[in-house]
Amino acid sequence: MLSYFACVTFLFGAVAGKLGNFQDCSLKNQTADHLRESDPASSCLALSLQCGFQPGVYTIEPLGFSQRFQTYCAAGGWTLAMKVDGTESTFTYSSLYWTNANVFNPQNVLLDNVEAKIASFHTVSFDEVLLMMKTGDTTTQLIIPQGAQSLLHLFSQGNFIETTIGRTTWLGLVPGSSLQSNCNREGFNAKTDNPFSNSPRVRIGILGNQENDCSSCDSWLGIGGFGHPCNSSAPANSCGNVAGCNAGKNRNLFSMGYLFVR
Repeated sequence: MLSYFACVTFLFGAVAGKLGNFQDCSLKNQTADHLRESDPASSCLALSLQCGFQPGVYTIEPLGFSQRFQTYCAAGGWTLAMKVDGTESTFTYSSLYWTNANVFNPQNVLLDNVEAKIASFHTVSFDEVLLMMKTGDTTTQLIIPQGAQSLLHLFSQGNFIETTIGRTTWLGLVPGSSLQSNCNREGFNAKTDNPFSNSPRVRIGILGNQENDCSSCDSWLGIGGFGHPCNSSAPANSCGNVAGCNAGKNRNLFSMGYLFVR
């Protein structure tokens, strides 16, 4: 089921019944603090079920991988996999980071504005994806019910995977955003039907078009994006919202995006 809610709850786990798992530590022999280093859990979800779990940086060792690494574990058992700065070109749609197992700044696992791709991107299986976007002083988030062996498996195949979240909800992720009225193709690996060099595409998000098809889109919103509306020379944007050509409001809004899995 889709959820769309304020980031304050997510960051601090203020609503235990919805996001956190708070247990009586006197009933447990093994605590989350113990699992930080000495005996890592397989995922943040497993950690969140341990006594005394609080959001923070933990060491995990995913099943099937003899690799331990640190990541940020958020309330509710979400595992951080990637941080994308829309003003940078590191994670545009065509970046090889979306389709290989190479990490980027893996030591930067805090929820800050420093880009990173963590080993959880290619090692943690999941049933849900959480996209958090920070635009200016506003932070929003969206839970997408989509499972895969890993994010690498999801993106490296290159296949479009449709979601049914809805145009209004996508627009709510970026304050002041805009999209052309038609197409509204949303999901993973979204591209236009007739791609050209500057045509919009987005790894997770939605496309818009002024014509009643998806052949010549000039607007997108999401993370891992690329494309300039009407072949404009606007600064490149990899996360946020780009819109032009009768979009109602021409936009080039940069966001900081965070990808989590669970």
